[in-house]
Amino acid sequence: MILATVARRAQPLFCRARAAPTRHGRVVVDRRGLVNVLPSAVDESKLTRDLRMLIEKLGPMTVADYMGHALQHPKHGYYTTQDEVIGPSGDFTTAPEISQLFGEAVCVWCMSVWAEMGAPPNVRLVEMGPGKGTLMADLLRTAKSFPAFRSALEKGGVHLVETSPRLREKQCELLLKTQGGARLDPPPSQAAASSVESGSAPSSSSLLSAELRDGLRVEWHGSLHDVPDDGPLLFIGQELLDALPVHQFECTAKGWRERLVELAKPGDAVPFRFVLASGDTPASRAYLRSAPDGSVSGGGGRPKKLEELKALLDFNAEPWRKAEVQAAQQAQEAREEAREGEEASPRGEPNGSAAGSSEGDLAGGSMVGSAALWGGAAVGDELEVCPAACALVQDVAARLARWRGGALLVDYGEDFALPNSLRAFHNHQEAHVLHRPGEFDLTADVDFASIRRAVAHLEGVVCAGPVEQGQWLASMGCPERLLKLIERDECSDEEAERMVEAYERLVAPDQMGKRYKVLALVDAKQSGPVPGGFDAP
Repeated sequence: MILATVARRAQPLFCRARAAPTRHGRVVVDRRGLVNVLPSAVDESKLTRDLRMLIEKLGPMTVADYMGHALQHPKHGYYTTQDEVIGPSGDFTTAPEISQLFGEAVCVWCMSVWAEMGAPPNVRLVEMGPGKGTLMADLLRTAKSFPAFRSALEKGGVHLVETSPRLREKQCELLLKTQGGARLDPPPSQAAASSVESGSAPSSSSLLSAELRDGLRVEWHGSLHDVPDDGPLLFIGQELLDALPVHQFECTAKGWRERLVELAKPGDAVPFRFVLASGDTPASRAYLRSAPDGSVSGGGGRPKKLEELKALLDFNAEPWRKAEVQAAQQAQEAREEAREGEEASPRGEPNGSAAGSSEGDLAGGSMVGSAALWGGAAVGDELEVCPAACALVQDVAARLARWRGGALLVDYGEDFALPNSLRAFHNHQEAHVLHRPGEFDLTADVDFASIRRAVAHLEGVVCAGPVEQGQWLASMGCPERLLKLIERDECSDEEAERMVEAYERLVAPDQMGKRYKVLALVDAKQSGPVPGGFDAP
């Protein structure tokens, strides 16, 4: 009787559970309607079960949704749960962790833009995705050598945009260790209410705040929208755009189709596999305008149900959608030499996926091995689009146009559209992108050409670059600064050798010097050239 009562009360908890029949006086629960009752044979992460349930209930998800969950899931996301993600004990290493010269160069660039604005008495410094806080620590240390610039930062404040609570704590700890000062313990709302007249109260949306020894206030936010928008801005995004979700598309015999993430087949080594959508998706309608025959058109006009798409993507794709279609042609031309003499054929799964690209998997019909072109792209060609990156840069550019300032974006990528660059890293080794989501870093190369096009129509802002990182660091005086560091009396031979090797790693063409690019945005009122070796816009 007790068991029957428990089973009856528990029934509503399972949306698809059936009645619990009795047999031989025992309660037997019919589990056929339940989801994921049996444990999977695949080695799983904590996030895998959640994603599997989503796919079972809603169908295959976009690559962008998968990437967003894997990196930013509030409970099981990579940046939410992993203690060490950057450095030798993590999964990747960034330029600020390699050499102090990088953060010093960023400081000099910011100060040059500030001076070009006429050295306003206050300027807001914003870094989005600050990592461990090393770049900001080096920047603020360098700024102490320039009292007027440091004073402007003190009046405008430093704002760090970080979604990971763990990384926010690490950043705060490092800044207080290197700069001195203390955390502001009262909740931001209380602190703001008690010190409105001081003009230095933290904003009501800050998640964490600290005051450094010299009075400079640092605030942490979960979104750029939470950062006050009321004055001159210096914005830094170092290895930021590569972590934003991407949509992927493939040209098939029936036109462009979006790549989706589906449940793996029985016996697969990973829990998910890639498939192609059978028809248009919201993202393909937004970014790849299809003609009636399924080909990609470069025609103008807004996509159907634009407001619905804007609500889905939080981004107006109109200014650059046509350019993304044309980018497919650039990607085709970039690979033309490699494709000469080869018959067009279906692409295999990225990064060695265990799931095959059979006709059934592709869901868009058989992939004919012909040279038929849709909008200049061949069957089998791929295209990767990051609307989140374009939307973010547009937001930053709009602030610069309103209030003046500059933005510096440093990342790895190319100045043309990319086919499929999504990959995963664990312990500095490349891994399968669909294996153990939430535990591996996911990243995609930045398409700087789409970033440039996203702001090309905006008035009041100028885009410069991209230039190679090695070229940019040299133009910012890093070789001369390195020479001064190693010529110090207290610098040992071993330390000098380490500093030289670190700098070579940043600038050497076969390491980070060529693959990493630097893009700058400045307000159009600036009369001089953009600092950092950029060609005249």
